[in-house]
Amino acid sequence: MMLDDILKTVQKIIGDQVGREVQPDETLSDTGLDSLDVVEAMLNLEEAFPEAHLEDYEPAMTLTVRELAEKIDWRKVGQ
Repeated sequence: MMLDDILKTVQKIIGDQVGREVQPDETLSDTGLDSLDVVEAMLNLEEAFPEAHLEDYEPAMTLTVRELAEKIDWRKVGQ
């Protein structure tokens, strides 16, 4: 899966959670997610990207959607 595909999936998962389209340069905080929502989003992302091993990763609310997709891509490549 290419980074663009990962980004689209991350946008969809977070967008579905917040009920609107999210932009790549929005921070998780900007999307309207609170800390509990981020935990739920991470569980959903783990289901979508089990090979990325996200269980040990706690994203900062200041991470952008694009940065989160890049971290997933990096973790998949770095296996």
